[in-house]
Amino acid sequence: MIRMGNGNKDQKLRQKEDLEAVIRYCDNKTDCRRVLVLEHFGEKFKKELCKKTCDNCMNQGENENKDYSKESQDLINIIKKSKLSICQLIEVYRGMSSKKSLDYTELPEYGKGKHLKKMTVERIIRFLINGKYLEEKTEVNKAGYTWSYLEYKRRPIRVIIVE
Repeated sequence: MIRMGNGNKDQKLRQKEDLEAVIRYCDNKTDCRRVLVLEHFGEKFKKELCKKTCDNCMNQGENENKDYSKESQDLINIIKKSKLSICQLIEVYRGMSSKKSLDYTELPEYGKGKHLKKMTVERIIRFLINGKYLEEKTEVNKAGYTWSYLEYKRRPIRVIIVE
């Protein structure tokens, strides 16, 4: 939509950055929503004043920090070798037996994430996209169909995700 829409290159870049900010907001499971929203508009708000009225503050004690650096590196290694969508990458990493993922059984990372929930792997991938480690690219094929795939952006990895 953004790529094919109206506007010059700078406007499209800003629109993409705005979209990425919304995705980061949605993916954020730890920071107070009121702090985030008011911060976006240049205002200060103390988290304590929220009094657990947002979802993140209500669930504050339930979240735990986990280091997913190794898993992140595995996912990036897969992407370095192939063009996969987010769904395909999840299937390959978790060792699912779909038609597309079976093409990647020779990869050393194939099935390494089978112990992880699908949602956890997806959150790691989203973190990698939001952190500019991976980029989601879109292409139109010869038949005119649009498809998305992930591309590595060549940055060192250190990831901690709250689950």
